[in-house]
Amino acid sequence: MTQNKSITQVINLHQFNEIVENYRIQDFEEKIVHPNFRKKIYFDSFDVIRMLQGVRAFERQTKFDKYLFESDYNLVHALAYNNFLNQIHLLPPHLNELIDKISDPDSYLFPKKDLGKKDPLTEEFLIEIQFDDIKEKLKKVDPNNFDQFMDIIGKDPYDLFKINYFLSNYNWHKRFIYLYQDNKILQLKTKSKNLYRGLDDDSLFKKIKSTLDQFRRHGWMKSNFSDALALTILQKELEVSIKSNYKEPVPIFYLEKNSLLYRIIQILRRKNKELFSYNIEGQTIEIIRDSSFFILDIIFNHNKEKDESKHIKKFFRNKEEISLEELKEHIKSKLDGGSIDKNPNKRYLSEKEKSILGNVKQLLNRGFIREIWLNQTVYQDLKKNIEDFEQDFDFDTKQEVKKINKEIEDTLVQLDFDAETLKIYSRIWNKLDTRKLKSKLSNFHFPHEEFDVFNDFGLLRFSFDSIKCAEIQTVSQQLFDHSLQAPSKYPEFANCIWQIINNLMQGIEDPTNEKNIGNLLTGLGILWIFEHYRLIDEICTKVKKINNNSYPKCQIALVHAGALSKMQRVKSVEVDNILGWLDKARFLNGKSNNYKISIGIAYILFRRWTDMTDWITVPELEENSYVLTQEKNRTLFKRVLKYLEDALEFLEAEFNNPTIPVSEEGLVERKKKYYYALNNIIYYTTKGGTEKEFLAINERVNQLRAQYQKKDQSQLWQTRFYDTLGWYYLRLAILNDSDPKQFEDNIILAREFNGRALRNTITQDDKDQNIILRGLIVDVDHGNYKKKQ
Repeated sequence: MTQNKSITQVINLHQFNEIVENYRIQDFEEKIVHPNFRKKIYFDSFDVIRMLQGVRAFERQTKFDKYLFESDYNLVHALAYNNFLNQIHLLPPHLNELIDKISDPDSYLFPKKDLGKKDPLTEEFLIEIQFDDIKEKLKKVDPNNFDQFMDIIGKDPYDLFKINYFLSNYNWHKRFIYLYQDNKILQLKTKSKNLYRGLDDDSLFKKIKSTLDQFRRHGWMKSNFSDALALTILQKELEVSIKSNYKEPVPIFYLEKNSLLYRIIQILRRKNKELFSYNIEGQTIEIIRDSSFFILDIIFNHNKEKDESKHIKKFFRNKEEISLEELKEHIKSKLDGGSIDKNPNKRYLSEKEKSILGNVKQLLNRGFIREIWLNQTVYQDLKKNIEDFEQDFDFDTKQEVKKINKEIEDTLVQLDFDAETLKIYSRIWNKLDTRKLKSKLSNFHFPHEEFDVFNDFGLLRFSFDSIKCAEIQTVSQQLFDHSLQAPSKYPEFANCIWQIINNLMQGIEDPTNEKNIGNLLTGLGILWIFEHYRLIDEICTKVKKINNNSYPKCQIALVHAGALSKMQRVKSVEVDNILGWLDKARFLNGKSNNYKISIGIAYILFRRWTDMTDWITVPELEENSYVLTQEKNRTLFKRVLKYLEDALEFLEAEFNNPTIPVSEEGLVERKKKYYYALNNIIYYTTKGGTEKEFLAINERVNQLRAQYQKKDQSQLWQTRFYDTLGWYYLRLAILNDSDPKQFEDNIILAREFNGRALRNTITQDDKDQNIILRGLIVDVDHGNYKKKQ
C-alpha cells in the first residue's frame, strides 16, 4: 500500500493479492454452515479516539494532515461511524484507555472547547479537500440527473464519503453521543472483569508482553501491558467461540498491516500459527483484519445480489489465473542470464497488469457507489451536510442501481477476459519453454539441410496462404537453426519463442483484425509442429468465443478440428460442430476455395475413422476387419473419399482448362494440393477400402509414381508419399500372394519405398509408423502372417 494513497486510488500487484486474499476470507465466512456464526468486531482505542475527534484527528501542529485523510484506515473509520460495520467493541484494556483519555481534564485529545466551523483547522480542512469546488459542482447538478452526480463522485467516491463523514459533526461531544447513545454503534459494555482475572499471570500473556517489550521499548511499557492483556483476552474469546462450535461470536480485531503492533503479532504467529486464527474445513482464517477486508466486505457482501455475487466470486477466487507476479518470476527464471527488460513480453504483461488492476479499481468504485451512495442513500446525507446547498437530489435509486450493476457486470466480464487470456498466456509460455523446445527438436531427425514444414509436418492440409507459409517456414527454420547453435546463441532462440507468443496473443486478444489473424495462424502453425494440441484447442476455443462464436478464418477451424482429432476421442461432438461449420463455409467462401476446405475435412474425418475402428494395418492382416464393414464406419469412410474426390475433380478441371487464369505461384500451390489429395486418397483407400475400392486406385498410384520420377519432384514430393506407396505395395503383395512373381515384385517395391520413408522422416511419430510397416513387410515376406479369409 502506498504511503499517502488509498487502496482504492492506487492498486498495485501486492495490493491486488491482498484484495484477493481478503475476498477469499469473506467468501469462506459467508458460506460457513454454522447457523449461529457471527463476528464481533473490535477496534483499538486509537481508532475510536480518531472517530470521536473528527477533523481534530488530522491536526498536526494546527495544520491539516492530508496524508492521514487519504488513508484507508480513515475510510474504515468513516464506514464504522456511519454504521456499516454494525456494532464496534473495545477489549477491556482498550476501553480503559479510552475512558482515561476522555476523563482527563487536561487531555489535548478531547478538550473542553471543541472545534467549530470557523476554527482555523476546520477552515484549512475545507480548503485542503477543495470543499468550495465540490460544493459549486454539486450546485450545478440537476437534482434528477444521476449521470451528472456520477461525474462528480464516480472517479473516487471514497474521498467524498470521508468528507461527508467529517461534515456530520465537528464537535467530539456530539460525535460521542451519535455513536454511543443515539445509534448504539459504539459498545462500551463488556463482560465481567472476573472473566479476565489473573490473566497477567497467564503464560500467553507473558509471551506477548515479552515480545512487545523486545520491539517497543522506551515509553511503551504501559501500552505494552495494555496491548498484551488485550491480545490475550482476544485469544481467550476466540477459544471460547471455537469451543462453543461458533455459537459464541468470533472476535475480529481491526489493525493496519503497516502498524508496528501488526508486525509484532505476525512474529508471535510464526512461533504459533494457531494464535489469532481459527480453522474450519481445512481453512485457516486469521482474525486480525486490515482496511481492505472491511472495505471489500461493505462493497461486495453488504447487499449482494445472487448472480453478480457468483460472477465476482469466480473472478476473485481463481487467484492462480491472474498471478502476474508469479508469471514475471517464471519468465525471469527462463531467460538464462537474459534481462527481463529486454523481453518483448514484458510490455504485454505490463499492459495486462494495467488492465486487470484498472478494472479492479473500477469494480471497487462502482460497488462502493451502489452500496453506499445509492442503496444506503448517503447522497441524501451529503445534501444535508453541505453548507448553503438547497437542492434535493431525487434519484430513482432502483433504476440507478441497475445502471451501476450493468457497469459492474461489464467490468467483471472484462476481468474474466483478462484472467482467461493471461491464463492462456501462462500456458503458452510454459509450453514454449526454451529447454523443452530444444529437447523436442533434438528428437527430430533431419536427413537433409533444408526442409519444408508444410510438407514435413503436415501443415499443407490446413490451406494456409502463401504469406503464412513463408512466415511459418522462416520462424521454424530459425528455431531449428538456433537450437543447433552454441549456448551463446540462446537469446536468439528465446527471441523466436517470444515472437511466437506475441503472435498468438495478438490473435487471441483481437481476432477481428486481419493482421492479428495472420499472426495467430503463424503461431498455431508452430504449435502444431510441436504437437501442442490441447493448447491449440484452448486458444481456438477462446478466439471463437471472442468472435461471436464463429471462426474468423477457415484455416483456424481446420487447425482446431485437426488438433481435437489428435487428442484421441476428446470432444468428438465439438469436432462434428466444427466440421459442420466448415461444410457451410465451403459454399459461403465461393467455389474456388472448396477444394482447400474439402482436403482438410477429409483428413479430419479420416482421423475420426481411425479412432472409431482402432485400425493399424490393412484389412487383409486384421482378424477383426469386420469393423470396416459396419454401417457407421463405412458411411464415415465414404464421406472421407467423397471430400477428396470433390477436391481432385475440381483441381483436375482447372489444370485442364487453359481459359482459367492462374499465376505460376498459384499453379504450384494447387499442384501441391493436388498431389497431397491424390496421396491421401491412395493412403486412405489402402488402409481401409474394400478390395474393389483398393484395386480401382491403380491409375492414381501410377500418377503419383510418375511425379516421383520427375526432375522437379522436390517441389511437389513429400516424404509421406513414400510411406503411402510402401503400404500400397504391401497390400498389393498380400492380394497377389498366389502369384510368386507378382508377390516378390510388390514386396521389393514396398521395401524400397519404406526404406526411403525411414531415411527421410523427421518426426519420431512418423518414424514409428514407418518401423511398424517395415516389421509387417518382413513378416509378410517370410510368410509369417495369416491372411483374412
